[in-house]
Amino acid sequence: DSINRTDRNGMKQGHWIKKYPNGHIQYNGYFKDNHPIGTFKRFFENDTSHSELIFGNDGIEAIASLYHSNGFIASKGKFVSQLKEGTWKFFSARINGYLVCEEEYKKNIRNGVSMKYYPDSTLSEKVYYVNDLRNGEWMQYFPNGNICLKANYINGKLQGSFLVFFNNGKPEYIGQYKDDTRNGSWQIFNSDGSLKSKRRMNASTTSARLVGNSQRGSSFGRYCCSSGSNCIRSRMWLINGKAPTSYDWSVRPGA
Repeated sequence: DSINRTDRNGMKQGHWIKKYPNGHIQYNGYFKDNHPIGTFKRFFENDTSHSELIFGNDGIEAIASLYHSNGFIASKGKFVSQLKEGTWKFFSARINGYLVCEEEYKKNIRNGVSMKYYPDSTLSEKVYYVNDLRNGEWMQYFPNGNICLKANYINGKLQGSFLVFFNNGKPEYIGQYKDDTRNGSWQIFNSDGSLKSKRRMNASTTSARLVGNSQRGSSFGRYCCSSGSNCIRSRMWLINGKAPTSYDWSVRPGA
């Protein structure tokens, strides 16, 4: 069969293959009336898989599997009109097959629950989004399932009670947030439950969020992690708090 055909109206039809300057295949797929149909495969320049999208006959909806450049699966989900829709799963670039997080999308925007996992698949974090802003309860867990952190977001800002726990269940931090800033009375405890220190916080005494400025690590994700191989944190593979590896639709199938 002939490939790379267009009809009299300039629309792509049938089998198309595009190659990089080095001769390696960039994409391989089929078109109908300029829309991709069936299985459409795209490759990195080093010949490893970039993505596999399975389109319906209208070319609007596609089931997607995207890959890291080392060949590891990066994410799985569904596109509708080139936008992420429904449940998306994101995987590590360092540990093959490690599910880092699952998130819910509506028209490419996070809406619903977001869950992150340790390498053994136990839950490390759970938070909710409304229109890409954190809203509702934020929970983090130790690898053994004990609660590590409990807080609340409203329109993307920490508000109200903020609790951090030792793995033995005793509180380590008890405090309050107001508009993403520590506020009011804050207490810090020792692991035996005895009070270590107490401080009153307000806008004049602190301008920094406690998250990311802890004494024992760069983020509270580190608090929720005991020693050993299971200490690899899902947060390590997040970029600016967002899940990695979304499909670059600026390079559309057939471009």
